Amino acid sequence: MFSITQKLKKTKEALKKLNREEYSEIGARYLESKENLRKVQEKCQRDLYDQDVVEEEQERLEEFKKVSKDYFSFLTQKSKINWLKAGDENTRFFHRSLKIHQYHKRVVGVKDINGNWCEGRSAVAEAFEQYYKMLLGSEVQATGVVQSEVV
Repeated sequence: MFSITQKLKKTKEALKKLNREEYSEIGARYLESKENLRKVQEKCQRDLYDQDVVEEEQERLEEFKKVSKDYFSFLTQKSKINWLKAGDENTRFFHRSLKIHQYHKRVVGVKDINGNWCEGRSAVAEAFEQYYKMLLGSEVQATGVVQSEVV
């Protein structure tokens, strides 16, 4: 048992070192990488035929993709931690997250068949109704008798 705990402590130290070296200040590194990429892209736009600038842009782009992936992974983990702490225990955090979710899912307005923008519940409902009437038709047409050979 003692050897297992010693191995776990060494693993913990190695993970902490990795975290300090690779993932510390991830937000600042993300912003810095984004700014470096923007600067190199501006240089590239000024001189399209300079191969060194094009190669530097590719390097900065790869760096930005990696840092971006790490940063968004960090944010995802952080949000999961917040959710695990607060959970759905009928807390203010839970209700706020539900309201935000509902806000993002709502339909504010749509364009009707004529291309006019419609807002409000009744106008949106009318636009949907017109669209589906146009798409599906409004009258039921008799199809006739189905032949048993076809079925």
